Amino acid sequence: MKLENYVTPERLVEYREVFDSFDPERKGKIPCENLLTALRKLALMPANCEFEELLRSVDTNNNISSEGVSYEQFCQIASKKEKGVYNEQDILNAFSLIDSEGRGYVTTDELKQLLCNRGDKLSEGEISALIRTAKATGSGQIDYKTFVNRMMSRN
Repeated sequence: MKLENYVTPERLVEYREVFDSFDPERKGKIPCENLLTALRKLALMPANCEFEELLRSVDTNNNISSEGVSYEQFCQIASKKEKGVYNEQDILNAFSLIDSEGRGYVTTDELKQLLCNRGDKLSEGEISALIRTAKATGSGQIDYKTFVNRMMSRN
């Protein structure tokens, strides 16, 4: 992932300043336990489950917890959170957690509850617009595979 495709040069400077503030000895890594606080200094507020997923997405060698997070990994995590860079499968996996019975749909009430109570909370207007885009059936069911496909094709 080329960061310059997702993050402005000014924002990269902010990433560096925050990273350096958590790496005062200039070891090139910040401890994992400081990562969430560092992201919050950038005004990025991932939910705990989202934070864990972001961490896993850059932990290719399964060593972040013991070795810490490099500047490059920090930038990848921050830019993913900032720009919402998730692929279609990531989003489908999130919906499948809600759809524990494997029905292939979620209800508008389930989606509203999720959007109101998890991660970056959306306003009522944003939620209504999203549900209109989802095109729920008359019984309030949203085929989330179709919905995710529709949302991803807009980008």
